[in-house]
Amino acid sequence: MQRIGLKETIRILNLAVAKIVSSRDLGCYGIVASDFWAESLFNGLFMQELAKATGENDPDEAYTAGLLRFIGRLAINQTIENLHSGIFWDGSESLTDWELESVGLPQCEAGAILLGTWNFPERIIEAIGAQNEPATLRERNWLADGLFFASAMLPQGVGTPFIPSVGPIWGLTTAGTDFLKRCNLDAASVDIVLGNASAAFEEIRKAFGV
Repeated sequence: MQRIGLKETIRILNLAVAKIVSSRDLGCYGIVASDFWAESLFNGLFMQELAKATGENDPDEAYTAGLLRFIGRLAINQTIENLHSGIFWDGSESLTDWELESVGLPQCEAGAILLGTWNFPERIIEAIGAQNEPATLRERNWLADGLFFASAMLPQGVGTPFIPSVGPIWGLTTAGTDFLKRCNLDAASVDIVLGNASAAFEEIRKAFGV
């Protein structure tokens, strides 16, 4: 990151995530590579458009955080496979509970550790680690808040084909509603964010033929 800069890092991340399409599945999660790619990419695009709409964060940095939101799944899946334990998520419990039982930490924490090893900026590492509970941070991190908001807006796509859609925001939690107020967003503006992210996603998906 320090040597090549953020924009070049994002370009390399794009190539790395795209390669997942033709790489290994996340077998322990029951997630095929193309679904993982799609979910990661759409989260990146959503965060990028959200940053543009609010003007409260650099869109490129937001894109990176969204793209890496579930990077911890890669580490957990590899760890379980290395142990030859034959552990698989069967959907009978939440993913977080399954991750805690299987390896002792959720994917968000595993992702933060991984990004720390790769010397990513502290702000992104912090956001990935606190994406499920941004309120626990001492100082507000817009990236963490955005990832938490994204979790309420986007389908998770776990084990099923990822289909971007505009979801009803009236089902948001109090925290999600607070994020809208802080960022001066409303239902119409969020629909625009989702629409722009969906359009960008479809353009990239067609380019890769997936």
